[in-house]
Amino acid sequence: MSYVLSFHRFYRSGARFRHAWRPRWRIIRRIFYLGWPKGLEQMLQSGLFATIALLIGWRLGVEAIASHIIALQVYSVTYMVIPWTIASAVTTRVGIASGADDYTQMWRILNAGLLVFFFFLLPLAALLKIFSPWVVMLFLGSDLKAQTLLPIASPLLVIVAFFILANGLRTIAGQALNGLSDMRMPALMMGLGYWGIGFPAALVFGLGMDFGILGFWWELTVGMAAIRILYLARFRWLVERLSAAAPGNGLLSRHSLDKRESSNQYFLDISYCLPGTGFRSRLHGNDVPPCRNDGRGFTETKNFWLFRKIRG
Repeated sequence: MSYVLSFHRFYRSGARFRHAWRPRWRIIRRIFYLGWPKGLEQMLQSGLFATIALLIGWRLGVEAIASHIIALQVYSVTYMVIPWTIASAVTTRVGIASGADDYTQMWRILNAGLLVFFFFLLPLAALLKIFSPWVVMLFLGSDLKAQTLLPIASPLLVIVAFFILANGLRTIAGQALNGLSDMRMPALMMGLGYWGIGFPAALVFGLGMDFGILGFWWELTVGMAAIRILYLARFRWLVERLSAAAPGNGLLSRHSLDKRESSNQYFLDISYCLPGTGFRSRLHGNDVPPCRNDGRGFTETKNFWLFRKIRG
């Protein structure tokens, strides 16, 4: 970044940053509009896990809360390594397909993300089920007093494997919706699944029916599965709606976008081919040239990055 800002000819003069301090309120409002539902999702999720931890520690004792912390650590590491990374890639690819109005490709991207997720997570879930006592021992060490947690924590990790599976599917489907700029409805669905289904069921099974911490985690898994079903139904409905509203039966119909906010702004002019579509997507400008088909599918014929000043 320092090299680009110091030596690149576009940034060298500093004229591009002359009015950088001026707020672009329309852009700020758009960022806030897209961002506040994600903040609500994080608050709902963090609040649920914090509430569950308080209830477990208050009603079920020290051994149960210690097992709960071990389960959370295993879940957190696994979630960030596999589901979240795949979901981030799905968001980017769905966003590109949405900008190109390629609605068929959106389903392919989501299905590919789910397939990659299953490829990596199913073996991991099997390992957690088989080697759950060894995983628990990594946290407990060789202390004899710590061995009392094994009967609680080992079965819990088996449930955590199912929880990771359900939550990973939910995350990928939710991030696909975010790629379509659908933010508010997924947040409401998450609130319904977490606090309307998962939390009451966890109270009933965990405390009312004396299943203990295993009942809490099983019903959290059920809540995750419910959210996943809602997300997939929402994604299907959105794609079909957008496809029906777009000209050309949902094929790539928007070859260019010409958005000019004011008379003294610099715009990034990017032209690139979308793999497998045969169309060129361009963020600014008209007269979009077609892509070249070399017999192996449509490939890029020319890439260029151009900053230019738009005059009113």
